[in-house]
Amino acid sequence: MRNLSRVASHLALLLSAAVVWSASMSDPSSNVVEAISPTSVSELAFSGWSQIPGGGTTATPDAVVAFNGKLYVFAIGINDHQHYVSSFDGTNWAGWSALPGGGTTLVAETAVAYGERLYLFGIGINDHGHYVNWFDGAHWNGWSVVPGGGTTLVSDGAAVHSG
Repeated sequence: MRNLSRVASHLALLLSAAVVWSASMSDPSSNVVEAISPTSVSELAFSGWSQIPGGGTTATPDAVVAFNGKLYVFAIGINDHQHYVSSFDGTNWAGWSALPGGGTTLVAETAVAYGERLYLFGIGINDHGHYVNWFDGAHWNGWSVVPGGGTTLVSDGAAVHSG
């Protein structure tokens, strides 16, 4: 029964994180970043789509992760291909800001929370290498190469297993 309760709470968190979409639902050609927020996850009642403040646009899917009581949304800029972040504290969006350390990509990034850190993985625009940038709740560490080498033309995937 305890495991079922854990699964239900993880599912509720997943549902609340999975409701962010990268393109406008009202005008898919606009590439405006919008979100739909659950008003009640247990009843799956949603408030409807609304634009995340700050005028962000993207051509790739957004990465979303819950970390330290906030929902973080990551997007790639259409023109500059930089990594951007916005966070939601349950009431307000923080607005878009570029991640420190630069870094550019043509494909979607992926994010995961593990331990006391939020990890963002991306693929380099020129070398197609795997990179990671982590956040401790106050500061970003900066981009570094993921050990092991390798290159790809598609997005990374990430998962956490707490067996």
